[in-house]
Amino acid sequence: MANEVFLNPALNLDSLFPTLNDESFLQFLKEYYKFLQSTKITLENVSGTFVKGETVVGFKTKAFGTVIAVGTNEIIVLMKTETPLSSDEVLTGSTSGATGTITFTKDNVIRESARLQQARSQYVSGDEFFKLLQDEVNRGYPSTSEADRRALYNRIRDLLISKSTEEAYRFLFKAFFNENVEIRFPGDDLLRVSDGKFEKTSLIRVIPQNTNLFPIGTIFDFLNKTVRGQTSGAVGTVVNIQISFLGGIQYAEFNLKLVSGEFEAGETIADVLQPRLSTQVFGLIGDIEIIDGGSGYSIEDNITITGNGAEATAVVSSISSGPINRILVNTPGYGYRINTKATVNNSETGGDGLSIAVTELANTYSITRSSNTYILGDTSKISILNRGSGYAKTPTITLRDTTIQELGLLSERLISIDNPGEDYAVGDVLTFTGGAGTNAAGIVASIGNTEPYGEDNILYEDDFVLLQEEEVNGYRSQIKNEDWANLGPILRIELTNLGDNYTSASLPTLTIEAANTVSGSNAAFTVQNIQGVSANVAVDIANNAVGIGSIRQINIVNPGINFTTANADISTEGDGNAILDPVISGLSVNRGFFTNDDGKVNFKIIQDSFFFQDFSYVIRSGLIIDAYKELVKSTVHPAGLEFFGEIVITSLIALRADFRSQIDQSPRPLALSSFVSLFPVGVSIPNGKLPLEIEIAPIPMVQPLAVRGF
Repeated sequence: MANEVFLNPALNLDSLFPTLNDESFLQFLKEYYKFLQSTKITLENVSGTFVKGETVVGFKTKAFGTVIAVGTNEIIVLMKTETPLSSDEVLTGSTSGATGTITFTKDNVIRESARLQQARSQYVSGDEFFKLLQDEVNRGYPSTSEADRRALYNRIRDLLISKSTEEAYRFLFKAFFNENVEIRFPGDDLLRVSDGKFEKTSLIRVIPQNTNLFPIGTIFDFLNKTVRGQTSGAVGTVVNIQISFLGGIQYAEFNLKLVSGEFEAGETIADVLQPRLSTQVFGLIGDIEIIDGGSGYSIEDNITITGNGAEATAVVSSISSGPINRILVNTPGYGYRINTKATVNNSETGGDGLSIAVTELANTYSITRSSNTYILGDTSKISILNRGSGYAKTPTITLRDTTIQELGLLSERLISIDNPGEDYAVGDVLTFTGGAGTNAAGIVASIGNTEPYGEDNILYEDDFVLLQEEEVNGYRSQIKNEDWANLGPILRIELTNLGDNYTSASLPTLTIEAANTVSGSNAAFTVQNIQGVSANVAVDIANNAVGIGSIRQINIVNPGINFTTANADISTEGDGNAILDPVISGLSVNRGFFTNDDGKVNFKIIQDSFFFQDFSYVIRSGLIIDAYKELVKSTVHPAGLEFFGEIVITSLIALRADFRSQIDQSPRPLALSSFVSLFPVGVSIPNGKLPLEIEIAPIPMVQPLAVRGF
């Protein structure tokens, strides 16, 4: 009874005051309690006149009550619903038909106190209370949005719980901007060392059809089955099957995973659970053993495989690498300075650091050019100063003394006597013509003996020692008296002037003119090079302490088909000394493949510690970043990350495609059912004939254009 009185005391005054008989006082109390339960409503844009006693209804909230007083742009309503009227909604009188837009509602104290608990609900609270709820819960969010504000309030809690997730971003942009957004992470595009996913599978090649072995099913019944070798006991799961031809033989290739053991060539394999499903394995090149790795080989060198099988191919996939320990001096150098260093070309060798220099000279002499004096000689020793490291292929070595090369000097050691001629005398003058340089000059220094030895034609120096030169071309020259007129073939020449500015590409011609000799003839010479460039040095591949380019690993490109015997040869590559032995098996391993592009330089980007990093993300939407930057930072953005914006511009492109065809139905009418799928449901085809023109409605297409904002 007490609750009924509290809710509607105006209806129970008699029970409250049973001894009071003054009707005016009772009426006052009734009106007073009506006042306490009433709501004062301020209106605008009023049309018509509200009538006391009629029921008024809110258009949006559907709340209603009875009019108990009418004033100018104001009415007092005794509310019949707990749901309050809302500002900005239209109020309509059910009897008078009058309307007006509510600008302000004010409930009295009893009604307000009765609804304190409900006021915390976003669905039934009044506008004033709802604004307070907004300030308490969704502080920082814009006051306007594309979503219903009361429904949005109900989702704020979910948004706060899922803060910093992609779903939170999508909800935020959809609720406040009606925008669909995408989140991408530049860190996904970073190049990471050894991040690629590489996969290898084992394979066997089997007979695809055999009536004796296929009393049931077909070869494809092996898919996803575990097979066992009947001889080897090896097992594996078939994950893929392909039918192909090789060497004129049809075969089925099984890709296997979870292989245990090694299948043998020629054995029968069968399904573990259904042994009647079986077939026979072809012999493959399962491996190639390296008996001797040789030296001087390169990766991808082809290996020739022969035998009674067909089309097996293999290549060198790995070779040894290390320092350079031995070099060969193929040609000694002339006209070098001591400590002249060689140029080493390490391109495509995998190594670095090799250093070679001239460490000893023989037959030294000095020359002076432009006040500079150089001590030159023949290269009697060329040494490795630094062996380097990591060489998998031999580098190219060039030993040149560029300073001496630029002087363009000739040397008698770099002039070959192609024909010694006859009847030349010591002192006959050499003639140099042509070439890039000038001033070269020389004489005949020694000739062969044409007279018999004897006391009358041999000069003893100090009457004791016989001075003679070494035997050359079958002749033994001698030191003779100045007036001795002996003639003979040329054994040696000397340059009295080394010349200037000659080049290897433009050398002079050497002759002995008739005017420069008494009776000599037929001598022929070749100027081979200039000083400082003639040395030829290379890596001693065969005798190097670590075999440079020795075969370490072989990759079988195609294991072939139907082998029982096989040989491998690679004698045409490297030093030709490698010895390889093919292993015939029923099982081979394919070359493998990358399952993604991670770790590949041409597909990934190097970290820049700003945009391309692990702690950045990009919001892709149709808005500029300034429109949402502060909202994102104050609501869903996680601390420690950097975000960027990309504008996605979309446009609708209208396309109209006309299909026109001339159909002659007289010879062979086309079945109408063949074309029904071209027409939308409900389209009729007049007279069962196809129209000559089919129009397709415009198709909206989205064309993205990313513009990055910061």
